[in-house]
Formats: sequence, structure tokens, C-alpha cells
Amino acid sequence: MDGGDRPRDWGDRRDRYSDDGRRGREEFDRGRLHERDGRERRNDSAEPTRRLPPVCFGCKVPGHYRSDCWRFWADTASRKQAERDGYACPPEFDRRGRSISPKRSYGAPLHRSPSADSKTVSKLEELGERVATLKEFVELEKVRREEKEKKRLAREEARKKELEAVQREAEECVAEEARCLRKLEKQRRREEEQLAMTKAVEMQLAVRLSKIQEEIKSEVRKVVEKGKAKEEQPPLLERQVNLVRWKYARAEVSACICAGLPYPRVRGHVQFRLQELDGVPELLGNAKNFPKPARGDRLLSLRKEVEVAFDSCPNIKGQRVTCSMAELAVCVQDRSEVNGCLGQDVVREWGKALQGLVLTPLDRNPGVTMVMCPHLYFEGMMGLFIRSGGYSIVTDDASKVLLDMKDDLRDANLTDFARWNKKGSIGQAYVIPKQKDPNRFRPICPSFSEPTAKTSKAVAKALNHMLYTIPTDWHFNLKDVSQLAKKVEWCKHRMSRIAPEVVESRSYDRKDMFSLLPHAEFDFLQSLVYGIRLMDDVGVTVGGREDDDAERKAIFAAFENAYPRNLTLKRTDEGCNVWEFLGCEVRVNCEYPFIKCVQLSKNEATIWNTEILEILSGQSFNSWGSKAQKSAVICSYLHRIDRNTTVRSEIPRRVVTLKKELRLKDFPGKFFDRILRSFTHGRKEPWKWTCALAVLGPHHASRVGYSIRANLGD
Repeated sequence: MDGGDRPRDWGDRRDRYSDDGRRGREEFDRGRLHERDGRERRNDSAEPTRRLPPVCFGCKVPGHYRSDCWRFWADTASRKQAERDGYACPPEFDRRGRSISPKRSYGAPLHRSPSADSKTVSKLEELGERVATLKEFVELEKVRREEKEKKRLAREEARKKELEAVQREAEECVAEEARCLRKLEKQRRREEEQLAMTKAVEMQLAVRLSKIQEEIKSEVRKVVEKGKAKEEQPPLLERQVNLVRWKYARAEVSACICAGLPYPRVRGHVQFRLQELDGVPELLGNAKNFPKPARGDRLLSLRKEVEVAFDSCPNIKGQRVTCSMAELAVCVQDRSEVNGCLGQDVVREWGKALQGLVLTPLDRNPGVTMVMCPHLYFEGMMGLFIRSGGYSIVTDDASKVLLDMKDDLRDANLTDFARWNKKGSIGQAYVIPKQKDPNRFRPICPSFSEPTAKTSKAVAKALNHMLYTIPTDWHFNLKDVSQLAKKVEWCKHRMSRIAPEVVESRSYDRKDMFSLLPHAEFDFLQSLVYGIRLMDDVGVTVGGREDDDAERKAIFAAFENAYPRNLTLKRTDEGCNVWEFLGCEVRVNCEYPFIKCVQLSKNEATIWNTEILEILSGQSFNSWGSKAQKSAVICSYLHRIDRNTTVRSEIPRRVVTLKKELRLKDFPGKFFDRILRSFTHGRKEPWKWTCALAVLGPHHASRVGYSIRANLGD
């Protein structure tokens, strides 16, 4: 049944409404009765005050209302005339007259009975007792709160004293460290001043000695021309030469500090590799390793970081967050005993033992530290910069040289193009010994801080862009090492079209290249020649018929003559069509695929023969650092093998060689296996078989890789 057909009980509702109405009237009558009784009691208690006469809101005169005031008459002219005459309403003016309402009758005052007064007195006494009890409670509560506040202040004072003691201890440690640093800085500055003074004396001595040698040569030349070869030198000049030689020998003896040191020597002075010295820790021999930091104030550093973090929070609202030493000790793990790591105290001890000697990395082997006498290093600097004919000695101040450079830019009208950095400076040149022969040095002249460094980068970027927009058939250049495999594949594809009977290749190293760009390669590359070049390394491959040996030699001779005469080409291959290029081995065959590329390890020759790492690249496993960083480095090695190895059957050997090298650096086998499994996930079959070979062994790998033997070979 819907709402329209539902029966309604109107009788119950009327009864309910009628009852509610009756109840409401009764309550209303009761309220009226109480109100009347209250008025009667007020009338009986006191005589009310009479009402004051009304006051006009218009003219402010008592006696009438605003509606009866003359100022609001309808006639405007009469009102203005009354104002000019000074008319004002009289106080007794009352238009409506006196009220005719009857006066109120007030009864006699109401008197209370004595019983009511006694009750009031008892209530007052009871109220007084309650007030006294409440007052006593308030006093007790006040005393309790005062004691609680005193305890809180005592705790805060104790915490403040503890914090002040910790801060005082930290400040004392910082002051002690600063004092030690100032002492070391003062000692270092003194040593630098002594070294600079010795260097200046040696330089002036070398310049004067060279002048004297020139005078000797000129005198000997004059004697030879006159036919008096046996004539003695002038006595004055001979005394000057002897005096200079005596001073030089005396300065050499006084400047050398390696006398009496129990270290290996070369040419009478100390020179050795740090890893070859007896007693040196293995981790210290690799300069790529990081020592474990020895910090005893780790808790104080953590407290400072927490306080700084909370102080920078905008919602802190002036509050101070402090942490106790016990709370901080829970957050820090005790790593005082770490097996295999190299401590900073050991490094400092060896630094003190080798103090005064020169410690420098080797060229192309930065992990090896070369220790040598300052005299040998000074001789290297003198031979490469001072005595070399490729450099000219400038005695002017560095600021004067910078001003001359700026004037040259202004004279060439290049000030709008070249950005001059006012904070720029001339870099400090130095030398590093070479890997193959430590007695020879490579000059290093840094230019990143020069005032025109940004302009030089812009010019280099523009030149590279112009070079790489040239068609690839016109030049040998590579943008980076990652393009080597693509370039090899391109040469293989082009050579397969020609189908040569004989393929011959050579590799060269350009010496003293500096910034000369061999634009003559364009004319040379018009023949059937394929080459690869990156910086100063060049590889050339020539294909042809078997009876065209003379033509191939002529092509190589033309290539060597295509460069300017001030560039020296040094052949680096052994004439067997196999040469190393940018860390890879390029193999050239007379059959397809003609040219191949394989990624090599820097220690390829020593890993399997002597198990010695000659080239130290990368950190050891026990170096102080995160395992994630070391895993990323190993992944980069695997990516390099996959990218630069065109002979896919060589991938297992490359990976096993990498694992062998890492084992010599104390890397656990499981650590490398985990990274290799993660790297080979989702890759093609050669990598799967390589993972099985390196992780599970050759027997299991033979079972897993039976399906790809046809691609990889036996």
C-alpha cells in the first residue's frame, strides 16, 4: 500500500495536540502569576523614582518631543524667520498636555521574619567555612606547584650545565685542531718559502751558467777560427766558471734532503714506486683507495646536524631541540673494528716517514705513487721548461702578463667576442714522470683558470661541430671511444664491398701535436683507405690485390707525408696487423670480417702470467667506500666489454679476465657473480653462456650453452 492509501489516525493527534495546548496554557498562567508577584514585591519594597520630563532631540530643550519642536514645522519661511528672530522653544511647552493616566499605588515595604534571618546567617557561616577550606586548598596547591617548578628548574640547570660541558669540550677539540692546522700551515708555508728561494737561486744559477757556457763556446769558437785550439782560456773567465760550478755544487748539496735516507736510489738520489717498498700496506700502494676516517666526535657531529635541521624548520617557533649523548649513541653503530680497511693514522705515519720527498702519480697510471728526491723533480722541471727551446723565460709579474694578454685582445678587436674573466689567473705548470721511463717527464700546463677559458671552450666546441658536420668519408675523427665499434663495423661493411685480397694496417702516435689539425687528410682519403683517429692516436687500413704491395707502401708513405713537418709520427704496431687503440685490440684479416675489435684490460699481459697489477685503475674492495659505487664501476667495465667487442666469442675471455683482475684487488667472487647475473639478465645468449661459465664453471656452462656453440665456436 502506498502513501495515499495509508489510513490516518487524526483522533490521537488531536488528543495529543489538545493535551499539549492545555499544558502550555498552564505553564503560561504560572509564569504570569510569578511575574505579578515579583512586581508586587518590588512595589512594596521601595518608592520608585518619578520620570524626568522629555528632552527634544532637535533643539535639546526639555519639555517637549522632537515631533512637536518648532524647528520641524512644515512652513520653511516661518522656521527661518524664527531662527533670525532668535526664537527658542520654552521649557514648559507641551503640545500634547499632561498625561491623564492614573498614578501607580505603591504598598508598604516588606519585612522579613526572624527565622528567615537566622537561615541567612547559617548559610553565610557555611559559605565562610567553605571559602576557608577553598583558600587552604589553594595555598596547598600553590606550594605544590612551587616545589614542582623548583625541581623543573633544577633539571633544566643540570641539563644546561651538561650541554655547556659538552660544548666546551667540543670547542676545545676544535681549538686544538685549529691550533694544529695553524702549526702545520705555518710549517708548510716555511717549507714553501725555502723551496721557492732554492728554486729562484737554482734558476738564476742555471741562467747565468747558460750565459757563461755561451761565452765559453764563443771564446772556443774564436780560438778555433784563429787556429789556436790549444790556447788556454782567459784566466778571468776560468775563475768565473770555477766559482759558478763551486756555488752550484754547494747549492746542490745543501738543497738535497735525501742524504742518509734508507730508500732505493737512482743516479745517487731517492727514486722508487711506493708499492715496491718493503713494509708498505697493500692498500696504500694504490692511490685510488680511500682510508677510513678516524673521527672520535661522531656523536657531537650528529648532535650538531640534528640541531641545525630542527632550527631550519619553520614550525619550530623558537623552541630548542637538544639530544643527550645516550640517545645519540643508539643511532650510531660502533664501526671501530673494521677488517681490512686502511686507517688515516697509517697514512699519516708514512707521510711523516716520506716527509720532504716528492710524491707524484705516474703518467697514464695515476694509481701508482712515485716517490723521488726534490732534486730529480727539479731537474725534470728545468729540462722541460727552463732549458727547453720551446719555452721562453718571462721575468715579468703574472699581473703584467695578464694585462698584455688583454691588450692583445683589444688590438685584435676581439673584446666583443672574448669574455674576459677578471678573477682568472695563470695556472701553475708541473711535470709527472712517465709510466715506461720514470726518468722522463710529461709537462702539464693547466689552463682552466685562465681569463679566456670560456672563450677557448666555445671556440673548441665550434671547431668540433664544424669537423663533425663534414662527411665521414673525408676524415678519421671519432667523437669519443664509444664510436670505435661503430666505426669498425662501418669499415668492415665498406671493405666487404671491395672484397680485397690483401688487407694491411698500421697504427701511429703523433708526438708534439699540440693544436695542429691535419687538414691534409682530406686529399689523402680520396683513395681506398679506411682510418680511425682520436686525438693523437691514428690507425690506417689499406686493402687491395695481392700483387699491389708497392702501391700499398706508397699509400702509407703518402699518409705519413700528409702531416706537417713539425709533427712526428711514431709507429706503434709490430707489423702483424694487430695493434692496440684506445684500450682495445684491433685485428685485421684478409678474410671476412676483415677487421675486428676486442676490449682489453690494462693489465692483460700481467694478469695471467705474473698475477701482478702493473696498472692500478679503480679502488680495491677494502677501500673505504660504499659497495654500490664499486658495483657501478664493475657494471661500467661490463658495458665497455659489450660495446667495444665486435667478436662476440671473445666476451667470455674478457669477463673472466675482469674477474681475475678483481680477485687480485680482493673482490669476493660472490660479489662479482651477483653483479654479472644482474647484468646478463635479459641479454642475448653469449652473455648467458658467459654468466654460466664465470659463475657455475666450465662443466655446467657446457651443458647450458650447447645451443649456442655454433655461434661461439668450440
